[in-house]
Amino acid sequence: GSFSEYDLEIDPLETHNIEFRFDGNELKEGIYVTKVVINAGKITKVIPIVISVVGKEKALFDVEVRIPSGSSEVKAGGKATANVLLFNLGKIGEISSQIEYKILDLEGNVITSEVENQIVETQFQTLKNLDIPLFLKSGKYIFAVEVKYFDGTKERIPSASAIFNVGDKPALEIPSTFGLDLNQPIILFA
Repeated sequence: GSFSEYDLEIDPLETHNIEFRFDGNELKEGIYVTKVVINAGKITKVIPIVISVVGKEKALFDVEVRIPSGSSEVKAGGKATANVLLFNLGKIGEISSQIEYKILDLEGNVITSEVENQIVETQFQTLKNLDIPLFLKSGKYIFAVEVKYFDGTKERIPSASAIFNVGDKPALEIPSTFGLDLNQPIILFA
């Protein structure tokens, strides 16, 4: 798949419909991220585009990712939290799966990730926390979940995602680059 840049100029109060078409025939199952950037004078608006490519065959799992209320904005150095729910859509018995939790930027780069193996019979639910690096820039990010399993003939990767924001100020104070001995006098210069 590819996406080319498209420039469009419109006058104030004018509207214009833009149609996006994505061809996922050559893509593997999983999550793909891009963005649309709209500039209007000094104002820039970034619209995240997240596409979950699924196979033509029915998947054994449905995956759901939701950011809990109060967790839609985190600070750098904090934790991104998502409620992750997997449903078994029909196979009886236990299914061995590998769950990958990822934080992605709007370029599709992996910021951080964790992988765990899980046996799922009917459903699996977890409240997952991923550490946000201290020096991550503010903006929109994607909490993505991909579940890998073997369906008897091939590997399948159902996926889901949710968008959250990283705020401007870090969750932790950055330590100063000098030491302070409280047993010594402190001299301030004006």
